[in-house]
This record gives sequence, structure tokens and C-alpha cells, in this order.
Amino acid sequence: MNKKLDTQKKLFNRLICDLYPISDESISLLWNQMTLHRYPKNTFLVPVDTQKKVTYFILKGFAKAYTLEEGKENISRFIREGEFTSRSISRCIYEKSMVNVELLEDSLLLSIPFASLDNLFENNLELMKWSKRYYETQILGLEHFLSSVYFMKAEERYENLKEYAPKIVERVTLKVLASFLRITPESLSRIRKQGARRIKRSRKPNDLKGLGAI
Repeated sequence: MNKKLDTQKKLFNRLICDLYPISDESISLLWNQMTLHRYPKNTFLVPVDTQKKVTYFILKGFAKAYTLEEGKENISRFIREGEFTSRSISRCIYEKSMVNVELLEDSLLLSIPFASLDNLFENNLELMKWSKRYYETQILGLEHFLSSVYFMKAEERYENLKEYAPKIVERVTLKVLASFLRITPESLSRIRKQGARRIKRSRKPNDLKGLGAI
């Protein structure tokens, strides 16, 4: 294994174990079934209504999953390092994609056929446990998203996202973030300005000491 590939394998090991620690042997079984890809920003990994034969694991990069309704983009999920492009990663061989998956950054990805992935999860106990934990986190993420859409005001959705996923807020454009929050870019811009004014008013003179050292 060359040095560059070895670095990518170590990154893969870390991302897998960040979710649920498993042995190097089990990770290698998964790695050996995968193919490495480099794709530029704006690449469509999974167009809607196409047969899903493979899924992608993001080593480096960022993607969005969305649907189009009367030309309007509705983002349902951001996909980050350590995640597969499919929310469910088992028994999806014959399903068609219900969403578009598009890269938001130049990305380094690993692809694997669903049939191979399913076989590994069925025959390796550690990978089976890892897939269970992965699926649980995806379900929790979906529940959190739906509850924010249906039960929170726009301002609350934005503040909630900033609190629990600040890196997402930093990585996406205003337009993309507004689509995820189900509001217009103009509304999001107004919410941000109102938040900035509240922070400014709440600061005391002593709060500003030492800012030059940051």
C-alpha cells in the first residue's frame, strides 16, 4: 500500500471507529470491497428515480440530498465525512432513489455495491453492530429534522442548527442553508442580522476585553 493510500485508509478507520469502535480486521474487510473516487463540486452522485446499485462513503467532502418541487429545491439532509450517501445502507439494492444527491465540495469518496455491503453486514458480527449504530444515528437525525420543520419557527430552526451542527452552517452558502431550513434566503439574512444585533446589545463593556488576542 503506497503512502497516500495508507493515509486514506487510516482516515477511513478513524471515521468508522468515531461512530462505533470495531477491529482493524473488520474495517479491512469493508475497505477491500470499496473503490476510491475523486469527484468535483456539483457532481450528481445519485440522480432521483435512478436505480441505486452502489452507495458512497464520504472520506473528505460534503453533499446535499434534496427533491425538487415546482423548480424549488428542498434539502432534506447534509452528508458529511463518515456518512454514506444513502440514509439506509442495507437491503436497498432494487430501490430507486427518491432524492438527488449532489456534492457541495470537491470530494474524496468510496463506493461499494449494496449487495457487497449487505453481505458484509450479514456475515460479520462487528460490521453488523456498526451498521445498527449507523442506522440509529440516521433515524435520530431524520426525527430531529422533521420535528424542527413541523414544530419550530424559522428562527428556532436556525438557532437549533447553529447549536447542534455549527460546522454545517459554516460550510454552506446562504441559499443552500435557507433551502434546508425551509425559508427564503431573504428571511434567513434577516434572522442572522437580528441575531447579530441581539448579541451586540447583550454584550457588556467588559465582554470586549481581550478580543484582540483571539
